[in-house]
Formats: sequence, C-alpha cells, structure tokens
Amino acid sequence: MVINMDSNIIILVILVIGSAAAYFYFKFQKKKENAQLDRSALAEKTAQDFVNVRDVGENTLYTMDGMVYCYVLIDGICPELFSDSELKNISHKLASDLSKVRHPWKFVSVSRPIDLKKTLQVYSDTYAVAEEGRRALLKQEMKELGDMANRGDTLERKHYAIVYGKSNEESKVLKCAENLAKIFSENRVTASLLNKKGIVELCNLVNIPAYSHIENRYDFDNTILEAMIRK
Repeated sequence: MVINMDSNIIILVILVIGSAAAYFYFKFQKKKENAQLDRSALAEKTAQDFVNVRDVGENTLYTMDGMVYCYVLIDGICPELFSDSELKNISHKLASDLSKVRHPWKFVSVSRPIDLKKTLQVYSDTYAVAEEGRRALLKQEMKELGDMANRGDTLERKHYAIVYGKSNEESKVLKCAENLAKIFSENRVTASLLNKKGIVELCNLVNIPAYSHIENRYDFDNTILEAMIRK
C-alpha cells in the first residue's frame, strides 16, 4: 500500500512538473512569436514613416503630414557654348526673375548612376555601317566610355527645383512650379515639370540609387507606385 501511494505521488509530481514545463514552454513560444510580430510591425511602420508618401498625382506628391510637393527637372547648360558676356547676362536675368518668386521652394542636386550599355550599343551599331573616318572617331568615343566605366566615372548630376506647401495650397504650389519651369526655360535653361512617372523615378533615385540602372527596362505601372504609398 505504501509502495502504491509513493508511486502515485511520484506520478503526480511528474505530471505537475510536466504540465508546468509545457505551460511555460508554450507561454515562452507565444511571447517570442508576439515579439517577432511586434518587430515586423515596427519595421514596416518605420519604413513607411520614412517614405511618408500618401499619394502621387499627375504632377504632385502628397505626404502623410499634410504637405504637397511639385518637382521641376532643370537641365544644365554648357558654358562653353556661350561667351562671357552671354553667361553674365543669363546669370543676371535669371537671378532677377527668380527673386520675384515669393512661394517657398528649394534647389537640390542628386547624383545618378549612368547606364552606358545602351550608348555603347548605339555606337557599336553605328560603327558597323560607318565610313572609315567616322569609324576612327566612334572607336575613340567607345574607348573613352569604356575607360569611364573602368574608372567608375559614371555619375551625372540631376538638378531639381522643389516647390512645396500645405495640401490646401495645391493650386498655388502647382502654379509656382509651372512658373519656375517657365523662368528657367526663358533664360535658356531647359526645365520641365515632372509627371507621375518622373516623380516615382526621383523618389527611387533618392532612396535606391541603383534603381536607375534598371528603370528603363520596365514599363511604369502602379506596382511601383503602390509600394511607395502608405496604406
């Protein structure tokens, strides 16, 4: 009888210990799973807060903090094509016209990797049908491009004027951006208002510089746009 009672006590103790171990194990696993979910949610929230994009219109970008942005792409000019007096006149006239713009805006430049493959392919195709004199020039150009790639000198600077304001000032922001593009163009500096595709490419260029290597290989669609916009 004593043996049976001791056996029952031992079995009871084992069951209690086993139940407690199972309870703490599953509790630990549940806590671990919840922590992983919290970290994933935090990472997603942090990334979305960093992007801060609510929507992209035809020529505008809307942010979660109630702002609206318009972007003007500004092409650089080649000073070698102008005389010193012409450059001086352009500078004075441009500075005078820009000083009349009263709405907030800023100028930014972004480095952009250049994909030389397409240019080299065009040169190669032209070289195959070119005359001897032009072949020599094309060969030299292809060599220079190849040397640039080897040296890593395959960056260009893209220049933008960014006009911004509160979302309820959208028409004013858009009008100012159009006016800036007009001012630059009238002063012999080509400029154009970015459309939806251009805005998405600019956002990707700023956040993922290597993206510019592949952007021309794919058609613009809403997939990239939806990845940027916060849900």
